[in-house]
Amino acid sequence: MIVAMKPTAISVVIPTCNRANLISRAIESVLPQTESDDELIVVDDGSIDNTAQIVASYGDRIRYVRTGNRGAGAARNRGVREATRPFVAFLDSDDEWMPWHNQVLRSFMAARPDLLFCFTNYAARYSDGSERRFSLETHEGRHLNWHEIMGPSGQASSVISLPDGMEDFQYFEGDNLYLSQCSHSYVCVNALIVRRIEAGDNLRFAEDTPTAEEWECGALLARAGKSVYLHCETSWAHHHKGPRLTHADMFEHGSSRLAFMRRVWGADQQFLRDHREVYERVLRIEQINRVGGLLLRGCTRKAREEIAEMNNPPLSYSFLVRLSGPLAKGLLDCRRAIKSFLRRKDR
Repeated sequence: MIVAMKPTAISVVIPTCNRANLISRAIESVLPQTESDDELIVVDDGSIDNTAQIVASYGDRIRYVRTGNRGAGAARNRGVREATRPFVAFLDSDDEWMPWHNQVLRSFMAARPDLLFCFTNYAARYSDGSERRFSLETHEGRHLNWHEIMGPSGQASSVISLPDGMEDFQYFEGDNLYLSQCSHSYVCVNALIVRRIEAGDNLRFAEDTPTAEEWECGALLARAGKSVYLHCETSWAHHHKGPRLTHADMFEHGSSRLAFMRRVWGADQQFLRDHREVYERVLRIEQINRVGGLLLRGCTRKAREEIAEMNNPPLSYSFLVRLSGPLAKGLLDCRRAIKSFLRRKDR
């Protein structure tokens, strides 16, 4: 007898590369939250360590897919193609879900069939034992107004039954997220759940950028359908000494952002008619970041070429591009060191 799959079944995608020493923590945060119809897919992006053996030790509870080394965006996209359940969720292999992650997100999507996706906040842990809670709020010290970012709010308890011991929290929904995503990335991939079939090609991560690939995916989803932000934490981001996507430098961040800004918002004629000033302001910020990244790499000739194409470039950069690469880099490194010292002193 064929038993129908539950409409709330989840495909969990964990992309990984050379994280044999970390991936068990991620897997063991997911497995206790899975139901009989759920599936866990690990996409190994060309690891050369013993990741395959670690994953194999969990038996048939995990579907293991090995690919060539093409980056996190490509690995997540492969996981989406392999997924067979109605919902898709993600977890990076060096991070972990909080115990109520699936219950909260699954319940909200089940209660609101009009939603294409929903997402939550997350917390961060550092190698020295310190923590940063509600990291979307506290990253770079900026205060977030979720009514402006998303829209109106309500209480989660009016929509779902909360997990035992979990305090009530607000949720926010509206039509603002696509515009908001142009300025900042608010959709954390570890705290996201999406309707797979309904999302279609919009559930897609950038594969041609070294970082920020989830920013583009969040924008495509926000443009494609309704979403809700749940003002609670459901995942931990672990900061460690090994390679992490967030370790990319100013040049890589600026280059990545420019690439997908131009092909998402820059190619959206309706958006440009309504919000061209926003687009051009953010585009300028990323152009400046890219030039700053070139200067920090000592590439003053290339920085000089790019700044010549900008209107009213920063005076400090106009001065630095005239210097030798090592001198410009040294001055910027010194300025960054002073700012870092002053920030630590103010804490």
